[in-house]
Amino acid sequence: MDSLRFDPPSDLADEQLQRLLIDRWLYRGALLALLVVLAILVTTLSAGGLDSVPRQIVVGVLIVAGGAATIVFVAMRHQDRKLYRLLRDRRRRQRSASGQTEQRGRPPP
Repeated sequence: MDSLRFDPPSDLADEQLQRLLIDRWLYRGALLALLVVLAILVTTLSAGGLDSVPRQIVVGVLIVAGGAATIVFVAMRHQDRKLYRLLRDRRRRQRSASGQTEQRGRPPP
């Protein structure tokens, strides 16, 4: 079960982690586009009725593919949150090391 754990690559520089996140955003965008196409296909094919067995099989396969894409999408999002956390923690440590304090909200006038 340990092989399924995702540990963010802590040896990468901040810029490399940001590039990795951008790549992962692009992959997730492609998965989202695939999900939209699958939803359109399932809706179009099932709107005419599922009278024939081949049509039922095609719609079933499309639904399973959509479910698999959704699982991958959610798993990637979960891993991305770990990367965000790693970047945020690094930036906080850099700010505290340089003596800057975190400011929330609007700066004073």
